[in-house]
Amino acid sequence: IYMAVNPVGILGAVLILIAWVLETRKIIKSKDVEGLDIRFLIVYLVGSLTLAYYSAGINDVVFMTLSGVISFLTLIEIVFVFIKKR
Repeated sequence: IYMAVNPVGILGAVLILIAWVLETRKIIKSKDVEGLDIRFLIVYLVGSLTLAYYSAGINDVVFMTLSGVISFLTLIEIVFVFIKKR
């Protein structure tokens, strides 16, 4: 099944990605992980990967890309938390 890409969906995905990139960048630059809950990040990562898998199954490119990139950014934050708390 082919699904048309909606500009509103693309805009929403871009705005969400900008927010995640800015937040991840801030965490890495400040090296402050005190406010991050590793349990939240792990559950969020699993949920995001699950949504990426589902999106691939329904051929939703926008949602699949968004979920995939956010999964990657969340993984970066998880790794960063483990490195900083070592």
